[in-house]
Amino acid sequence: MLMVAFLVAAILNCSALTSSDLVGLWESQQVSKGGIGHTLEFKPDASYIESTTVIVDMRYLFEGGKLFVFQPQVSPDTSKDSGAEVVFEGKNHVVKGADGSIVRKESLEAKQSSSSIVGAWRYRHYTGAIAFERYTPDGLLQFRLPMTSSSGCYSVEKDRINLIQNNKKTVITFKLIGGQLSLENANKPPARYRRETAGAWYPRDMIDYKPPENMNKR
Repeated sequence: MLMVAFLVAAILNCSALTSSDLVGLWESQQVSKGGIGHTLEFKPDASYIESTTVIVDMRYLFEGGKLFVFQPQVSPDTSKDSGAEVVFEGKNHVVKGADGSIVRKESLEAKQSSSSIVGAWRYRHYTGAIAFERYTPDGLLQFRLPMTSSSGCYSVEKDRINLIQNNKKTVITFKLIGGQLSLENANKPPARYRRETAGAWYPRDMIDYKPPENMNKR
């Protein structure tokens, strides 16, 4: 029997924020081979959201109505039989893979061109979770898939972050140098994060998960 946990951020009543240096979305620099990492978003209202998230950055090329996705240091294969066909439907679009797969992607942009893939999108991933993609004008493709979500309040005192969640307080020593955040762990290497320059372009406060149909078949 499959048990599914839905984590919904509670309404928080946090104290006034005393420092804005940490405000923004931070993504872990170190991820697993499968891309599993961690994100922290510190908000101006002194609340924060943390999430285990699949973080994968790739390159893309979109030409002739076809989408080619490739690793950063690899040249794209633009042969006739490669790539995925993209069909635009208003603000949204459909990706038709060479393997017969069809994925419908919804725009996150308030004003989205009806013929450009540049922007942020969401869709139901084959794992059952909601995945997010962001295509930049310079060819960067950011794939994000939040897996868990929890929230709380935070405050900053000199070189310490106080995290309060479910009446439990955790104190973490940190270092902030430019767009780099380092969280110190006793007897362990520090956890390093980079600031997402695009801001919190994808939500992490609620996990929308639906088990794939084939998982229910025996």
